[in-house]
Amino acid sequence: MEAAKEFFPNIDFTKFWSHYQDYVNPNPVTDEMVAQAEAACGYKLPKAYIALMKTQNGGDPSKVAFPTTKPTSWSNNHIQITSVHPIGTNNCISSLDMIEEWQYPKIGLVLCECPSGGHDVVMLDYSESGPQGEPKIIHYDQELEEYTFLAKNVQDFINGLVDPEVFEISEKDDASD
Repeated sequence: MEAAKEFFPNIDFTKFWSHYQDYVNPNPVTDEMVAQAEAACGYKLPKAYIALMKTQNGGDPSKVAFPTTKPTSWSNNHIQITSVHPIGTNNCISSLDMIEEWQYPKIGLVLCECPSGGHDVVMLDYSESGPQGEPKIIHYDQELEEYTFLAKNVQDFINGLVDPEVFEISEKDDASD
């Protein structure tokens, strides 16, 4: 967990992961596992992502909302995720299969799933950095074929996750005005 603190100094990892878990790889992340996954998918995985997966290899975070500056198919002011994909050769191949099956843009890898059952995802976008560079984080709406920029890197995305109740309260306040 010490490596994760470098990227996520304000996160308490004993509380970061939800008690409900989906997409957890029971195998702890090793350097060999990372190298095999990168070879299988053709992309260098961000150091912050690797450090996060060393705290738990995938799963459901307890904070699942991320604010947006423009409306998406999910909400006027945020997106929501259900899980963070783990590291593993099969997980990389699964990400590439999802991209093919759902006709997501071939710009990188799926980082997080969303509650829509495949109609939108959060992706590692290597389109500007190249496969060995630092990807930015985008939300992709498959039905609208629309991108929403979320963060310049994994570190900023994970640090920016908030409890979805923040938005429910704000939307109730808007409705009462």
